[in-house]
Amino acid sequence: MRNLHHCDRGHLPVAQLNERPWRRQAGGTRRRPAGASADARRRPRTPENEDFSFLPSDIRQTFLRQQFLAQDAGYRADLPDARFEIIECGGDPIGRIVTVRTPDALFILDVAILPDWQGRGIGAKMLREICEAARGAGVATRLDVFHSNGAALRLFQRLGFESVARSEVFMTMEIPAPAGEGR
Repeated sequence: MRNLHHCDRGHLPVAQLNERPWRRQAGGTRRRPAGASADARRRPRTPENEDFSFLPSDIRQTFLRQQFLAQDAGYRADLPDARFEIIECGGDPIGRIVTVRTPDALFILDVAILPDWQGRGIGAKMLREICEAARGAGVATRLDVFHSNGAALRLFQRLGFESVARSEVFMTMEIPAPAGEGR
């Protein structure tokens, strides 16, 4: 694994840090753009920042990969029986789905489809297949979704999911087990 160092713009390979103008020069002085601190300010994060487009492409890719690996490691540590599947179209990977089965439900932990492939019915098809498998096993299909994810909420409602619980951030949605069943 590459040696990374934290800074305000993400995690950078240590070699890149030497290219930064604020690194210490010989003699212990720092090079910084003149007047930089006078222009610096804080502001609230906005939805436009959520794609990390403000980061240079190479740093954004490193940051997103680290987040993906951390999420993946967390799922694998907490849920060793989880099923990790890649969604393909024409042989190309375009997304992933992570599910885990419990005695009373099939949980959809994560659904992610590349933006260029969204809105084509692929996610709906994958979710219908998972719901059918849960129905065949006689268990509910359950998932959590951010309140702010309007597109996902609409998709899940269209597929028959109903809200069964809420928190400040998430809504738990479910398609109940077939009546009189549960294996």
